[in-house]
Amino acid sequence: MSKSLPFDVVIKMLENLSETPLEMPALIGLETYSEQRVRSRLDSILNSTSDKLFAKLLSFISMNEDDSLAIMQDDTCKNILLTKRPTCLPHWIISLGISQPHVIPFLLKDDEYKNSLSPAEFDYLLENVPGLKEFVMRDNIVPPSDEHESTETSSMCFR
Repeated sequence: MSKSLPFDVVIKMLENLSETPLEMPALIGLETYSEQRVRSRLDSILNSTSDKLFAKLLSFISMNEDDSLAIMQDDTCKNILLTKRPTCLPHWIISLGISQPHVIPFLLKDDEYKNSLSPAEFDYLLENVPGLKEFVMRDNIVPPSDEHESTETSSMCFR
């Protein structure tokens, strides 16, 4: 689960995603909390069915530019971002493209992230993220197909 995340990112995520205050003494005296217990606690939060989890995770990513790539590469976080997103709102990648444009090339190189975009959303990013069009052409990134599973809903909401 969260084993792919650096431990300092795990602690930051736990502080931000937990519904209850952490009981760890300022997170400095970790002798009573093993790294395994901390990771386990984060995993239980990430596996919860909380309706707030997607919004909290996206908010944390948006506000933590230094850690956002590591979080988006974690399989559990990636699954949450791709499967729990509201489909009647513009894709979260668009807002991330505005706040952290440097992460968009990574997301477009990942087929799962790229294919979660509708063609209209993909085109919007190309037109509005500086240098992205050139990057896509240089790296031969193929746009998502029209057969995108939620294209109709996303495009309707995106207009």
